[in-house]
Amino acid sequence: MKFLKLYDKPDLGLTVLLSPKWLFMAVLTGPYASSDHDFPCYLDGFAFAGLFNIQTISKKWPATADLVDDKISLFGAIEKSTH
Repeated sequence: MKFLKLYDKPDLGLTVLLSPKWLFMAVLTGPYASSDHDFPCYLDGFAFAGLFNIQTISKKWPATADLVDDKISLFGAIEKSTH
């Protein structure tokens, strides 16, 4: 935690994947979306291993009128969660 300076940023999260030969760690900086009740949606460790489980989110204005495309893509979810 000292090396990554996580004490200065208490709202960050970590996803760690371990195997006998390697270690992968991703720093989560925020949710990729919010649910209908404004609960944050975060990626889990399986997403970073290639097994994605993306939440479906109800459309909100202006997406309800198809004025914007607010679909969540796999790479978009990773970008929003780890930037």
